[in-house]
Amino acid sequence: MCGFKRRCIAGQTDICFTAPSACAHGQRQCKASTFKSKTKNTAKHHKHDSVVQNLIHLEAPFSPNVVFALLDEAFPSCPDPRTTTAILNSLAQLHELVIALVVFSWHEMKQCEVNSFHYSAIVDACARAHAWTSALQISAMMAQNHIQSDTITFNATISSCEKAKQWDNALRLCTDMNRFQVESDTITCNAAISSCKQNAKWDEALRICTSMAQAEVRRSTVTFNAVVGTCQTDDAWESGSQLLEMMTRNPWSQTQKHAALLSPPVVKKAIGWRRCRS
Repeated sequence: MCGFKRRCIAGQTDICFTAPSACAHGQRQCKASTFKSKTKNTAKHHKHDSVVQNLIHLEAPFSPNVVFALLDEAFPSCPDPRTTTAILNSLAQLHELVIALVVFSWHEMKQCEVNSFHYSAIVDACARAHAWTSALQISAMMAQNHIQSDTITFNATISSCEKAKQWDNALRLCTDMNRFQVESDTITCNAAISSCKQNAKWDEALRICTSMAQAEVRRSTVTFNAVVGTCQTDDAWESGSQLLEMMTRNPWSQTQKHAALLSPPVVKKAIGWRRCRS
């Protein structure tokens, strides 16, 4: 019977996760074949590619001890930190969160060097799997271990929360970025504005959009669509329509281009509001 079983990794991290049952084996074998085909055509075949292939060929359900034994055989001593990063990134791209968490736990238990790149890869795996609780847990572990989160880590965590409709957590993480003086980028701000839209915080969305211009952070069509779409109340549509008017009249930036690409429902509603008020 298809299903998932909740397990916890024993050790320093004590991370709990949902492990796939045996019915997921066919899908994982397909991913393994795809990954093997990609690496076969790569000019330079790295050792971590072979390790990843062996990991994703494991039959589900599997025990973390099986993964530990495979890694111990491949790396009798601590691997180069960049090798671990490559393995974790590959597993994240293959949506293998469970195995990535076990690899990360093994790396810690061997007392190997753990850096921000490792944490970023794990948070990325959590984001791809929509595991926002695990992403927040990993971020908290970084702070406990005195490892500074970077823009990539924050973006992955914020994206995970935003996709899981945990908008308050997403906005809180944006505040943490400012508090820790971590530079925001377009991805960060777009996720924050999207969270504002769901929380009906149109004034905060406009503030973020304005601060992006002041900080010279690129504003995309996604940015403007989200901001104008956030202004859905009677009090907010005036600001939304003013933003739209600014975009269409400003010849010194890319805003005219973005205005032309705004979704028709957003533009129609903004124009309708202006006509009703005139």
